[in-house]
Amino acid sequence: MPFFSDDYQYTKYGFFEVGNIKTFSKYEAWQIAIQNGIATENIKFNFNDNEMSRYDWTVEPTTSLSDLYKQRAQQLREKYDYIVLFYSGGIDSHVILNTFYKNNIKIDEIIICGNKTYQGDNSKLNQEIFGKAIPYIDTLDLTKFNTKVTYKDIGELIVNQFDDPFHFENFMYYFNGPFPPWYMAYKSPMFKLQNQSHIDISDQGKKICYMWGYDKPNMFNIDGKWNFKFTDSVSDFAVRPFFYHKLLDVPLTNFYDEPFFVTPDLPELTIKQCHVVAKTLNSIKSYKDVRLGAVENIANTGPFIEHPIGVEFPGGSWLKKKELERVVYPEENVDTFRNDKVGGSIMLSLKDKWFFRSISEGRNKLIKKYKILLREHHDYFKYNVDDIPISSITFYSKPYVIDKE
Repeated sequence: MPFFSDDYQYTKYGFFEVGNIKTFSKYEAWQIAIQNGIATENIKFNFNDNEMSRYDWTVEPTTSLSDLYKQRAQQLREKYDYIVLFYSGGIDSHVILNTFYKNNIKIDEIIICGNKTYQGDNSKLNQEIFGKAIPYIDTLDLTKFNTKVTYKDIGELIVNQFDDPFHFENFMYYFNGPFPPWYMAYKSPMFKLQNQSHIDISDQGKKICYMWGYDKPNMFNIDGKWNFKFTDSVSDFAVRPFFYHKLLDVPLTNFYDEPFFVTPDLPELTIKQCHVVAKTLNSIKSYKDVRLGAVENIANTGPFIEHPIGVEFPGGSWLKKKELERVVYPEENVDTFRNDKVGGSIMLSLKDKWFFRSISEGRNKLIKKYKILLREHHDYFKYNVDDIPISSITFYSKPYVIDKE
């Protein structure tokens, strides 16, 4: 039975179409295609196609990026009773925090997730938390908002999450993006259920929002014009709440997850970002420009913006992660942030190296599961040159032309 409900609170973040079948789960869409002899390139990711097509994407909004970020913050504040920001110290969540703080818009709670149980402060998972996030939080006067700051150590949850039979059997269905252990842990239903104060808020009938720093625009050069496409990982904000609300008999009804930057509630934000990125891309006249680099210089989670100029550049010419950040976050000093997401496998993340080297039962169960998935659905995954699985394949929405005729 497809994991789908024609309910806008879920469909607003996109779904997959395989023929006449709709599902929020990319993995299920893949299975349906294979079982019915449908080519996987015919799997369609629909992100509010009809609504988004009503906008003229070639017209740049006159509102500034900072004002659009402020509008988005106000929008969420008015929508929810209790707002939680997951602050990693990375630039996306940093921009969200500053947007709320500088505009005197209240965040009810800031959650910082680390793993001191098994790793030191300078480990791959902890380095931004203890080197950037917590020190920056300490510089802010959050008392004027009565904002609660909570550190959550997820080390034990990373190890023990697969003891939960529902999570172990279904994680590949409700993670449309990457599913490394550290990432799955703090986005799992068990993480929410460990926050009793949040359950109490939900039980009072209040809406609680977990706010995430998703994400920067994906641009494609099609027939000499820059186009934007929504990426299927945004559908995580549909499939997980669907599972947690509809298929789990747990008190998570009033829990909501919201991406900050990509939303049908404020398309102008994405359209504006696309235009400022397109202007930068159109200004690049040579592959020698510092804005271009090898594919290793972009984040392993994207966006993957390949520039057509410079065919002699080995492996292609790509907009570097920090150069993209300079464009969409012009008020931030991007050089103060680590390139934490550059290079490597997402599925076998360096943040989980300690976990994969452990002898825990959770590790053994996951490795066995990975092997089965890779054997039975090899083409569902992307691989590097050494045949190491990087992540699941990606489906994109229909393109929206940004450049004028």
